[in-house]
Amino acid sequence: MRVATFYELTGILAVIAKDIHFDGLEIIMGTIIEDLVPSDKLEEFKEFHAAELYGGHGVFEGIEQNKRFAAITELLNLIVNSDLPIVYGAVDLQWLADQTFSSADPADMAFHICLEGIEQWLLDDSATSEVEHQESHMAVIIADNCDGKIKTTMLKSFRSLRKPIRPPKYVAGKLCHLHDDMYFGESNYSIGIQLADLCSYLIARNLEGAAEVKGFYDMIKDRIVYSKTELARDGK
Repeated sequence: MRVATFYELTGILAVIAKDIHFDGLEIIMGTIIEDLVPSDKLEEFKEFHAAELYGGHGVFEGIEQNKRFAAITELLNLIVNSDLPIVYGAVDLQWLADQTFSSADPADMAFHICLEGIEQWLLDDSATSEVEHQESHMAVIIADNCDGKIKTTMLKSFRSLRKPIRPPKYVAGKLCHLHDDMYFGESNYSIGIQLADLCSYLIARNLEGAAEVKGFYDMIKDRIVYSKTELARDGK
């Protein structure tokens, strides 16, 4: 899960990956690194940071655009070929400023949308599963180790929606397909967060009307299984 802020837009996006995909994803991402990054810069490489990869900054400085864009294409193909679902919520700060609840936290709003989408996908996936006895699918939320204020807000929201299963009610609340707490990881150690960062960057740029990313966005648009945007230009 990744928080993104571009210009007047705040969004949170999640890529849902099943355990069986991780080994393959990590190995293929390793080969993409080897093909893209010059050998004398390999020790400098920490992660696929979307803005740096797209713009040719940081460790990707000096690497031709066609090579960087080919790497982006390969990374997006990992999502497409593995059928990884994408869930996101986005809030336009201009839209929010015009609402009676203008003081609401846009990151918290986007996070609620994202959690709602993850829970809905898990519910639907469990219902259509071919596994005997219709086993319920569960997920762990791993978010980027973000700003302390946003992290505190996300934890508070998650724990208000996903209750500990305790007496006397023994109910988990609204997020019954999510494990009992959420966790935060460093993006340079997490391929999931890096893929979420790339999708978040491209979707946010597309929402802002950046025509140059449309080809990349079109690659993953069919993998978006749940989304909600609150945008001023939507006339809402």
